[in-house]
Amino acid sequence: MAVSAIYFLHDRESEPDFLFPWLFYLVQHDNGNIRQSAVRMFRNELGPLTVHIRCPEYNNSSNKILNKKRDEILFYMYDELDFLLCKFYKPIYKKYKYVSSLPTGPYKSIQLVIGKLGFDCGDDYLKKLKEKLLLFTPLHF
Repeated sequence: MAVSAIYFLHDRESEPDFLFPWLFYLVQHDNGNIRQSAVRMFRNELGPLTVHIRCPEYNNSSNKILNKKRDEILFYMYDELDFLLCKFYKPIYKKYKYVSSLPTGPYKSIQLVIGKLGFDCGDDYLKKLKEKLLLFTPLHF
């Protein structure tokens, strides 16, 4: 509960990536309530981080530096989430067609965040993130 209070009190504009390291630990937690809280916190952060992708007509020259920082945060967030998906993947998950039908656990929580990221950013932006990920980081196995 204390992490949740600290999260909602932080200044999102000056420190947009303030709690991301904590959120990556929380989304892996054994307790489902803690994982669900982390998923909600990720979803709350994705709105301000993806506004320049969803509404490019509102971009002006003063936001270019901020947008570059947002892109950087999204890249590192996607990289870490992709690593965690590989870490928690089990072959039994192949039989599930929808994320909602997956058994509860860290893998499902991470998939929920990745799904929201894909919805907010769009397929083209996610393809760019995947290409950048393959170019700059080794594969996580």
